[in-house]
Amino acid sequence: MIGVGGTIGTGIFFILSEAVPEAGPAVIISFLMAALVAGLTVVCYAELASTMSTSGSSYSYTYATLGEVVAFAVGACLILEYGVSAAAVVVGWSEYVNLLLNNTIGWSFPEALSAAPDAGGTINLPAMILVAL
Repeated sequence: MIGVGGTIGTGIFFILSEAVPEAGPAVIISFLMAALVAGLTVVCYAELASTMSTSGSSYSYTYATLGEVVAFAVGACLILEYGVSAAAVVVGWSEYVNLLLNNTIGWSFPEALSAAPDAGGTINLPAMILVAL
């Protein structure tokens, strides 16, 4: 669920606003290609799940097919992926929260407290609040 939420949250809510002005209609084609690949991945997982009686995670599939060492590497990559995707989504949502505050009550967090550290901010306070919720 974290992977799906990160993919949908980053892909639909935040990347489109940056990608469409640059790439135009090619964004739709890339989303369709990604959907096709995801669908084929689901078919592969379903075929493997029909022969295994374990849970359907990437880690368990890798453990059953390639062994413990490779499964450990896959698990470490999954944890890294979840952390990075969750950080990207919460930074985007914090921008929306700051814009909502500005539009409704006329106040917003200062840039030093609301921008991502690589965008000139010191700490992203709305993102920290959203993560706590």
